Amino acid sequence: RQTRKTRQRDVQSAEKLKRLRKELEDGRQLVILSYEREVQKREFLNLERMIFEQRAKLKEMKLKLGIKGEDDDLFNNKRLGRVVRLRG
Repeated sequence: RQTRKTRQRDVQSAEKLKRLRKELEDGRQLVILSYEREVQKREFLNLERMIFEQRAKLKEMKLKLGIKGEDDDLFNNKRLGRVVRLRG
């Protein structure tokens, strides 16, 4: 809806409301994206836990069956952390 052109105050108020709405929508999007990121992190951690438990069971079975050999295949060799570089 177009504001009345004769009153500058009405135009300014309408612009402020538009700006506020955009800022609120941007904040809403940030909350949604943060929530989705945290859900994915939780799913990842659950999968990592399941993998760990299955590897522990496998090692236990190898001990029961007397299978000797390297256990390198039981370890997760990838690094999980990220390197953060600061500009200085």
